[in-house]
Amino acid sequence: ARSKGSDAAIKSSLTNMRAQAELFYDNNNSYTGVCSDTTIAAALANVDSTNGTGTYRCNTNGTAYLFASQLVTSTGDYYCVDSTGAARTKTGIIPGTTTYVCPQ
Repeated sequence: ARSKGSDAAIKSSLTNMRAQAELFYDNNNSYTGVCSDTTIAAALANVDSTNGTGTYRCNTNGTAYLFASQLVTSTGDYYCVDSTGAARTKTGIIPGTTTYVCPQ
């Protein structure tokens, strides 16, 4: 039950980061630098602490972002959200550092 709660916390944090990323874009007309935003950085630190693995991503370029984290209940699953509105759990390797759309 504790692991499922941790996974829910990770998913919630990543999902909530999307709203902050949009606010960042509105203020900067770009997603570049969103990973350094104070609110995003704090959420990423929380995700890192929750998953306990150090396995998460915050990838951005000027027009897109991707946030992903390994989940606790299964070492092969991660949760991913992106600027296209995707939010999904996937099994496999967490997206690379130049990926800006959650894999299908």
